[in-house]
Amino acid sequence: MTELAEVRSVSLNNTNTERDGSRNKITVQNPHPWSEEGLEGVLDMLLLSRDLRGTKTFIFVDALDECGSDKLVRAEAFFWLSLTKKAHGSGIELNVLLSSRDVSVVTLSQCPYLSVDRANTTDIKRYIDGGFHLSIASVEPQWHELRDSILAKASGVFLWVVLVVDKVLKEWDKGAYMPALQGLVNRLPNELRNLFLRLLKTVASVKRNPTLQIFQWAILSTRSLRLHEWHHILALIEPPGAKQSTLSSLAGTEQDDERVVRYIRNMSKGLLEVTTSTIEPRPNSSES
Repeated sequence: MTELAEVRSVSLNNTNTERDGSRNKITVQNPHPWSEEGLEGVLDMLLLSRDLRGTKTFIFVDALDECGSDKLVRAEAFFWLSLTKKAHGSGIELNVLLSSRDVSVVTLSQCPYLSVDRANTTDIKRYIDGGFHLSIASVEPQWHELRDSILAKASGVFLWVVLVVDKVLKEWDKGAYMPALQGLVNRLPNELRNLFLRLLKTVASVKRNPTLQIFQWAILSTRSLRLHEWHHILALIEPPGAKQSTLSSLAGTEQDDERVVRYIRNMSKGLLEVTTSTIEPRPNSSES
């Protein structure tokens, strides 16, 4: 925000500034904490200025899911959507990209969604190769088998890849053999285990039983479940006396399929995924 203010020649009140002559950069030290309304007002002033007409501004907001509660996440997303709509209505080309884990996906009108984990296989391969070429690959002829094993299990989850590669390289430095390194690939890192536990602990008590049953269906099934099968599964686990307006009573239209996808994602805190045929599929189309 400080850099935006400098570019727009806007003075931020109640701040002390220091200019670095070598870099021509202003550092703002605010003696009083900003209020949420105050920050929103400053962003409105900076990004909706008339002199921005005809120019492009790009803003990347990372880790939206770390705002806290679902209410705060939604409020943050709605603020940026409202701001971009006002900007475009004034002839200002403001573009905002919100990044979030699946656990806190907010539905926004007229906003495209991109699932990064569906298109990052090349980046994951490059990351693994970069680490292995500097250590294992130079002395272990079977290193590519270990690389392929990690790629096969990654399913687009970059965090898992980073944790596993780090553990593999550490154990290699300690003198571990290939079978032991392969075993690391098959075990869930403690960091991810703790993350999953924190996510599942946020499930409301009234939703724990249906959430458990959803996981049981996904884990204990002998094959991946199709999207249309989840409609029937939700009907089976629905509490007795539930209203007919719930997801299990919906017909199999594309819109209703999307509701089922969002419902399962929310109930599982993003740990289960059901894909539809309208989205670029993973190896098994319309499966979880």
